[in-house]
Amino acid sequence: MALRFPILKRTWPYLLAIAVGLVVAAFSFKALKGEASSQAGVKLPVAARDLPPYTLVQAQDLSWSTFPSELPGAVKKPAEAVGKVLSRTVPKDYPLRAGDLKDPGSLDVQLVSVNVDSSRLGGARPGDLVDVYWIQPAEKTAWTPGTGATLVAQDARVVSVLDKNGQPVDSGQGLVAAAVQGTAARAPAIAVLAVRAGEVRAIIPGAAQNNTCIALVRKFKEGGGQVGALAGGQGDSPPQATAGAAGPGK
Repeated sequence: MALRFPILKRTWPYLLAIAVGLVVAAFSFKALKGEASSQAGVKLPVAARDLPPYTLVQAQDLSWSTFPSELPGAVKKPAEAVGKVLSRTVPKDYPLRAGDLKDPGSLDVQLVSVNVDSSRLGGARPGDLVDVYWIQPAEKTAWTPGTGATLVAQDARVVSVLDKNGQPVDSGQGLVAAAVQGTAARAPAIAVLAVRAGEVRAIIPGAAQNNTCIALVRKFKEGGGQVGALAGGQGDSPPQATAGAAGPGK
């Protein structure tokens, strides 16, 4: 016994240092593990590209991104979104929300393409709410203030704006901005609209070749008055569509 105490006396500082080192290492490992877990975050499906409203979501429209924490209402699995229709625009890399996804069978909406140019587009961009007017009078001399416009669709949603080759156009990019950026500004030629099924017949003539009768009026809330809606009864005007209370903007 007398031999043991001198040994302990010489070695206990080393044993204590080892014990403290093990405690510090265990604590550091736990802290690093917790930090790594927090950095890992939550992986959620996001838009692989800009998805306009009324896109029928396919698997290729989705990718994954990591977020610091759960996002309330966000879709957690691709299966929750694939086969559903978006009611709103979802920018690239943004998560999809369950409340913005609709069953295709529940929508009384159809997509119609019409001819437009910069003036008749009214500055509308994908996702905007618009009223659709038929503006061609029977004779060019028939134009007077307050006449020559028939409302054919109310609260339609702009799905996309395309050039003559069917390529998406940034309708918010002006000619000056394009010149500064050194890019060619492509003129809008086609507007794809989501409208009620009952309004298609009055709008579809706007897709005929060289037809320039459709004009869009950008708006910021659903409903609203009809501007010159009863003044467009010239011979070349289509029958006026009846505007309901709930439109594709819903």
